[in-house]
Amino acid sequence: MISLAGLRAILGEDPLYRCFSRRSRLFWLKTLFFISGAGGLVFEVLLTRLYSNIAGSTAAAMTAVFAAFILALALGSWLGSLLLPFLRRPLLTLSAVNLSAGLFGRLAVWALLRHGDTVTSAQALALILLAAVPMGIGFPVIVGALKEGKKAGDEAAALYAVNTAGGAVGALACGFALLWLFGVSGTADLALFMYAAAALLGFAVSGAGDIPQNGGLPPEKSLPFPAAPFLALAFLSGALSLCYELLWGRVAKFYLGDRTLAISLLLAIYLSCLVLGCSLARFAGRRWGGRPRTLAAAEKVRGRRGALLIAAFLLSISAFLHPAGAGLAHAIVGGALFPSWLPGNSGAGRISLTLLAMGPGVVALGAVFPVLLQAAETESGRPGRLSGLLFAASSLGAALGAVYGGLWLPARIGTAYGFVAASGVAVLAALACFTALLENRRLASAAAASLAALALGWQLSPKNFIFLKQGETLLDSNEDEYGIQVAVRGPDGLKVRNNRLSLVNPLGNPATSYAQKTPAYFSCLLARRCESVLNIGTGFGLTAGAFLQAEGVREMRTIEILPFFLRIQRLFQEFNSGYYNDDRAELLAGDGRRLLAAEERTYDVISVNVLDPYLPGSSSLYTVDFWRLAKSRLNPGGAYTQLVHGNDILLLSRGLRSVFSTVLYFPAYGKDFNVVAFAGPLEDAPVSLERAGPRMLAEMRRLGISDPRAFFSEAFRYSREFEKKLNEDNGFAPPYLHSDDRPVLEYRWAHGSPSLSIFDSLQADRS
Repeated sequence: MISLAGLRAILGEDPLYRCFSRRSRLFWLKTLFFISGAGGLVFEVLLTRLYSNIAGSTAAAMTAVFAAFILALALGSWLGSLLLPFLRRPLLTLSAVNLSAGLFGRLAVWALLRHGDTVTSAQALALILLAAVPMGIGFPVIVGALKEGKKAGDEAAALYAVNTAGGAVGALACGFALLWLFGVSGTADLALFMYAAAALLGFAVSGAGDIPQNGGLPPEKSLPFPAAPFLALAFLSGALSLCYELLWGRVAKFYLGDRTLAISLLLAIYLSCLVLGCSLARFAGRRWGGRPRTLAAAEKVRGRRGALLIAAFLLSISAFLHPAGAGLAHAIVGGALFPSWLPGNSGAGRISLTLLAMGPGVVALGAVFPVLLQAAETESGRPGRLSGLLFAASSLGAALGAVYGGLWLPARIGTAYGFVAASGVAVLAALACFTALLENRRLASAAAASLAALALGWQLSPKNFIFLKQGETLLDSNEDEYGIQVAVRGPDGLKVRNNRLSLVNPLGNPATSYAQKTPAYFSCLLARRCESVLNIGTGFGLTAGAFLQAEGVREMRTIEILPFFLRIQRLFQEFNSGYYNDDRAELLAGDGRRLLAAEERTYDVISVNVLDPYLPGSSSLYTVDFWRLAKSRLNPGGAYTQLVHGNDILLLSRGLRSVFSTVLYFPAYGKDFNVVAFAGPLEDAPVSLERAGPRMLAEMRRLGISDPRAFFSEAFRYSREFEKKLNEDNGFAPPYLHSDDRPVLEYRWAHGSPSLSIFDSLQADRS
């Protein structure tokens, strides 16, 4: 057997290491860090998506998993900074860390995908933490592999930049291509392969020469100069960066939409701007961070002071650019509600708007951390140790900033004022730096400039993001973690929008009443019994009210993910018959899929009344996994009903028929259909009209159904003929069923379908 000392001797004589000069080794280290950054963001996107099916497809759940992921990165970076002084082979350690990150990430994806209905939120977060902690260890370890010298700070900043660039590429590739090509499991396998490749590359570059000169020193001696100001600013830059990112995400929904691809694009643009900020910081940092070690101590102090002053000025600049950019986006989007050049399948105008409005502020803020990293690493003489602490502080700040910008600010002061509030924090930090570092005369000038930037940003920033079209009257509005909601009355009826998305077709249009009430009539009169009903997607309350018109209904639970919708049900009383005052009705706020999975409760009828199947949260209600769950919650003879989009009826019909033995199709809106599905076979037209009480019959007459029996007979005839047509149709039908693992419904544009662009959802409200 080979002893540990013998193994070290073998590794120390690794001939591969001799092939690498300092420059070539740095190139391969950058390559390694790029690959691991891409793999980390791929895992983050996958885990965030899967967690939404467990904790609910809500913005609060997204923020929670995002904050947990970044918090784990902070913990991992802190652990790496503690372990680094005792590591004899940093690059070999990095290989083990990368391999662990890939394995734990793949394990977390497998657990959340295969056991999502039984895993609790706490268990899911624990899995995410387990996967993300090794990812955070990598940065201080890889910087620790650098040799001590005047270029250490510049190299550390370069590694941070390429890691961020890898993250941008990973986020973009995952959202646009990988999920479509390989599904969740295949994409996770690819991310594991990325980490394995990074581990092998780290092993190849490693050797006896990678022992840092500071190896083995106790941690308390590893910081030769006061690091508190650097750590504080790193924490603040991370907090502001994530706070602004989530605020910009809310603004961008007005012109990019809520689809997975739009979210991935926004994340990639944001990270790319951070990379540009890193590049600018490296260029500027060489003016003070690359001094030889022989300089006097006074010169070193000047270097630290210069880095802190530049960071303070960057914070002041970003404090102006972010609210001003939000004002620019508001002016363009709100000018004609949605200008003609913003829609369109290419999205070039939308991307240009994002870069123009968001880019300068992100670049300025993104330069803060590498400026600190470069100066601190150069002057500390301890590559890796301080970088780990700085990265940990930045990640910890980012976790808190995610909660601050994603939940706290929107719910309390709104998105528009959130930009100004975040900018105020940035200016306060800049003023603190100026006070500590500048003389009185220069301090006054710097303070005046910072306050002027904040004041100008306040003047240019929007005061709200409520957009009304011509002829619309605002009835009510709200802003919370889900978005910005408005209830308006326009020429075509009542509408409710969340950001730019019309959640329901206009109320007052007879087609809306017909499409939303008939699924209740069909399912309630076709089920063996109709005593207990679950309605997912309350909307205007038309479907929920229609269920209570039937005889024999004892309880009707209706759940809506937007609390605002439940709050304004009174506005729709003329159409929903004030069902919410009925003792049999129970109104719930939350995620319908999560409610169904969390309870063992069964129902006679389950209705899913979601209009747009292409959004990530709504799309999860159209998967074969959800349909199996719904089938398991039906009583014997129970009925399942759902609104499906006609352009994808082939795909959705294949999925429904793989779960339910009987599927009926009834026309709704233009190309949309209300389907009613049953676990077992169904007799010909077994409609229980005696269950239709006088209220239901009266409402049918209002909808133009004067002879219910003849109407149902004709509807059954149409359903049978339509099913025959489906069997003969060779239209759009991907080779995979839409599932949690293969979300093909969200990528129908990839087959060239012109009816849905990359950014727009089905119900994007255009001028």
